[in-house]
Amino acid sequence: GYDAALIKNIDGRVPVSLIWGEGDTIVKSSLQQEIYQALPVARKQLITVVNYQNTNPELKADHFFMLTKSFFFGGRDGVT
Repeated sequence: GYDAALIKNIDGRVPVSLIWGEGDTIVKSSLQQEIYQALPVARKQLITVVNYQNTNPELKADHFFMLTKSFFFGGRDGVT
């Protein structure tokens, strides 16, 4: 599950990225979709990471964990 009250209180100006791996057996895709729909923000994205098949070793996109430190993916503001 997730804390619905916390999600409702997110500042609408804060960009949010959700990342989910298709091999995740802990968090279901439907929960990610539910969280995404509940986000009251203008800029949000849901990224689905897929498995790489026919690799040696086979790379599976399984469970992702939250970062414990701030991390920016690019751009001067960390959004673009």
